[in-house]
Amino acid sequence: MEWTVPGMHEQGEWTLRDKGSATEVLHSVQRTGPLAAVLRHTLDTLPTLRLDRLTDTAVGR
Repeated sequence: MEWTVPGMHEQGEWTLRDKGSATEVLHSVQRTGPLAAVLRHTLDTLPTLRLDRLTDTAVGR
């Protein structure tokens, strides 16, 4: 996944691993640009928020 806004470019990666009866999902993000530097600490939790939303959707919450 990749997107660009003025002052920031984000490249994200989703990795899915078979864990028998479950699937492990990992999400990583890299950001570049001056806006990314300013928002760095604000956006640190974004991968976790995305994984939480995915979990909620998968279990029907």
